[in-house]
Amino acid sequence: MADAGVGGAILTTGQQLAGALGIVLTGEFLMGDGASLRSPTAYVDGLTLQVCTASAALCCAVCLSRIPSATQNPQR
Repeated sequence: MADAGVGGAILTTGQQLAGALGIVLTGEFLMGDGASLRSPTAYVDGLTLQVCTASAALCCAVCLSRIPSATQNPQR
């Protein structure tokens, strides 16, 4: 209970950092070296990579959510 404020601060910092990194990676996938501004094919390739990455992250999240609660916290 005494460390709840620290835990909340770490969680919030992690969320902000992940959001910033997500924006950077999205821009890099879509724009790269600026070639996508000249080529629609490069834009579509970057968008395809982004969708595949998001789908893989979603699949990982679903798999992790399926872990039984008894193995998540053995101290209970």
